[in-house]
Amino acid sequence: MPCSQNVAFEGIAPSDAEFAHPPGLSIIRMLTTGLRNAGWSVSDFENWRDCGWSLECNRQEATLLVALAQTEGQKWMLQISPLRVPGPLGRLFGGKRSAAPRDVFELARAVHALLAHETTFSQMRWRWDGYPDEARSTLEPAEPESQTSS
Repeated sequence: MPCSQNVAFEGIAPSDAEFAHPPGLSIIRMLTTGLRNAGWSVSDFENWRDCGWSLECNRQEATLLVALAQTEGQKWMLQISPLRVPGPLGRLFGGKRSAAPRDVFELARAVHALLAHETTFSQMRWRWDGYPDEARSTLEPAEPESQTSS
């Protein structure tokens, strides 16, 4: 079962006046506003492992995590995944993912629309559960039904 949607893209992210490090907060602020306008409940941003930024997004019963980091220069990687994915022991005791693949896809579509609307971002490549290189990626988020577990 697919778990995360990953997108690699290029673009300029202006430096944030409040927090200059890590880079990318201007992208997260843009996504926060856009996702809220699209009907998602979005948390305040968090510093993610001191190398990027993250947000929790909720809609209906689903809780997802969006994490963004700069990979090099003006290249970025963003991942959308369930906030909680129990391991084997957690599943044994009834633990469930906090979001289904369909929820991940719906949030990925909303993020894609926001990134595509910004003229400063280009070269978007999407992939389920792996790095979206040129050989194994799509130009837009793919439906979860078209993916197999990796």
